[in-house]
Amino acid sequence: MRKKWSVICIIGLIVGMILGNLPQKPKLISSITTMDTAYLTILVDKRDSKNVEKLKEKLLKMCIEDSFEEMKLQTKERPLAENLWITVYISKRDLEAGNPFVTIKNDEGS
Repeated sequence: MRKKWSVICIIGLIVGMILGNLPQKPKLISSITTMDTAYLTILVDKRDSKNVEKLKEKLLKMCIEDSFEEMKLQTKERPLAENLWITVYISKRDLEAGNPFVTIKNDEGS
């Protein structure tokens, strides 16, 4: 009986480690829109931080396509803001400490 529980525990640990190492989609933490500017806070996987330009393109595309799972940035009554100010964090610890990885400013008007 002990061997059975030991095997189950080991399998559980291995599955947990595998799931913990899977890349995660960017997560929209908060969205505040004032006038024509949306201020977004996004948490990304550490692996996404290796290529900042690619990350910027990916996040802007996700904003335009409104493809975040957590919340919607636009509705029929409220289109996407003209200007985006995106603060990106690569860990929950950095988010809690207020240490952003990068800030993306997308000014459509300029």
